[in-house]
Amino acid sequence: MPTKDLVRTHDLEIIVNSIVTKLFQRFESTMDKKHNTKVAIVQKEMQEMQNKCKALSIENEELRKQIDQTRDVVIKKKKDLEDSTRMNQEAITSANYMYNEQYSRKNNIKVMNFPRREDQNLLSDFIETVKKDLNVQIEERGVVGNHRLPSDKPGPKPMIVRLFNSDVKRKVMVNRKKK
Repeated sequence: MPTKDLVRTHDLEIIVNSIVTKLFQRFESTMDKKHNTKVAIVQKEMQEMQNKCKALSIENEELRKQIDQTRDVVIKKKKDLEDSTRMNQEAITSANYMYNEQYSRKNNIKVMNFPRREDQNLLSDFIETVKKDLNVQIEERGVVGNHRLPSDKPGPKPMIVRLFNSDVKRKVMVNRKKK
């Protein structure tokens, strides 16, 4: 009779199976819940990352547009600067030319009503006239050049005389005013 009190092995297997199955189902359920929670967290983080990526992509595109606009402005300003530099160089060259031209005329004298005659040597006639009329000693080497200017007015055409230095010109002009 000791076996009467004993549970049969088969019944015991069924009870153990039932307990193990329930435990396994609880474990599975718990694991599913934890897994689903983790998956939801990861999905939420991925969604946030996608939103951040979209925002960064939009910001990147805006920055590219700004860079393109800035590049266009820089190119235009560079062209304007090159044009300004070229015009500045032209202005400097022109100003230097005008200054040099004006400076080169510094020693010139314009002589009006200088008598004209056939086979005239303007240089020697001018030097003789200055020596005689103005009492200024001038030598041939003191005169760099001379020529008559075109004129539509009747009478002798005006003459330009370029002197070697301004001292001779000053003497001629001072003595001319005295007469």
